[in-house]
Amino acid sequence: MGRKSSVRYFASKGAYFTTFEGQRYRLADGPDDAPKGPTYLAALRKFGELMQVQTADTADQANTVRVVVDLYGQHLERNGQDRTLEILLQTCTSAVEEFGGKTFAQLKPVHVTNWLAKMAKPRATKKHKAVKWGPTYQNIALRTLVAAFNWAKGQGLISGHCLQNPKAVVVRGRKRSRGQEAYIIHAVWKKLIERVGATNHGFADLLRFLHGTGCRPSEAYHVEARYYRPKEKCVVYPGHPGPEDFAWKNARKSGKDRVVFLTDELAEIVERRIKEHPSGPVFQSRHGRRWCQEAVSVNLRWYAKRLEISPPPTAYGFRHTYATNWLLSGGSIKVLADLIGTSVSMIERHYGHIMVDKDRVRAMMVSVMAGFGTEEPKAAAAGC
Repeated sequence: MGRKSSVRYFASKGAYFTTFEGQRYRLADGPDDAPKGPTYLAALRKFGELMQVQTADTADQANTVRVVVDLYGQHLERNGQDRTLEILLQTCTSAVEEFGGKTFAQLKPVHVTNWLAKMAKPRATKKHKAVKWGPTYQNIALRTLVAAFNWAKGQGLISGHCLQNPKAVVVRGRKRSRGQEAYIIHAVWKKLIERVGATNHGFADLLRFLHGTGCRPSEAYHVEARYYRPKEKCVVYPGHPGPEDFAWKNARKSGKDRVVFLTDELAEIVERRIKEHPSGPVFQSRHGRRWCQEAVSVNLRWYAKRLEISPPPTAYGFRHTYATNWLLSGGSIKVLADLIGTSVSMIERHYGHIMVDKDRVRAMMVSVMAGFGTEEPKAAAAGC
C-alpha cells in the first residue's frame, strides 16, 4: 500500500507540498504558519480540491461543481480548444465561486438561477466601471455550464445533473418577435463586414456565408468539401446522416437532404476555402478550429463594441434578416421554407412582425392585383 498523502512544508522551497500516486503537487507558497496561518489554510483547501479531483471517477453525485468544471477545463486544454476554454473561464469562474462547493446531489436549478440573476445586476470592477450580464451573455454562460455538466456525465463522472431539463433554468429577455429583434439593417451589415473584412478574412467569409444563405449557424460551421456540389453550386447535408456526418436539425425527423443554395460569389468563397482546407471544416478560426456559437457571439460583440453597434448582431440574426428581406420583397413563403430548411408554419409564426411595414405590403398587393383586370389568371382559366 502506498504512503498516505498529507500536507508537508519544505523550507528549501518555501512552500507546502503533497505527494499523490508518485507525483508531487505544490499547494501554497509562503511561510510555515501551521496550524492556523493563511498559507497553511490555503494549502489545506488546495489539498482538499486535489483529492476530490483525483477521486472524481468514483465519487459520482458526490463530485462537486468545482471539480467537474476544473476537469472539463483540463479536457479543453488537452484538446487545444483554447477559445472554448477562455469562454469557460470568463463565464463559469463566478459560478464556481457561487456554488462550486456543492455536490451534484445538492445542486438545484435555483442555485443556477440565483447566480445568473446576481450576474445580471450592475457590479463594480477593478476599473471602477459597473458591468452586468445581459440575456445573451447569460445564455452563453448557461450553455457553457451545461456543456461542462454534460461532458462529465458522458465521461461517467456523474450520473446526472439538475440542468438536464432545458426548461429547468430559462433566461428571459424582452418578448419580441424573433425576426424583429434580430434583424440587421443594411447599414449595420455594411459597416460590420467592411471592418471584419479588413481585419479577419476568415471570419468575414463566414459572415458572408451566413448573410447570403440564411442557413442555420451550425450548418455554416459544418461546411466541408465532401458536402459541396460544385455543378449545382450548393451544399448538401444528408437526410440520413451516418456516424461521421453532420446531422442538420430536422434530418432524422424529416429524412430529407438539407440543401443550402449559393450565389456565384458564395460558391467562389467556398471553392477558395476548400482549396485551403480540403478536409475538415471549410470555415475555420485563426487557430484552425471549427467555429462554434459562443466564439462567433464573442467576436460579433467585440466588433460591435468598437463600431458602436447596439444591440450587437447575432449569428442567428443573419438567418432572420435573410427571411425578413425575402418576405418584404414579395418572395414566396413556400420557396423561403425550402431555402432555409424549415416549415411554412414556422415562418408564419415568427415573421408576423413584417405586417408592420404596411406601406410596403400594400404596394406589393397593388402590384399583384393590377394584373388581375387585364387577363384571367391562368389557374382560373384552366378551371382550377
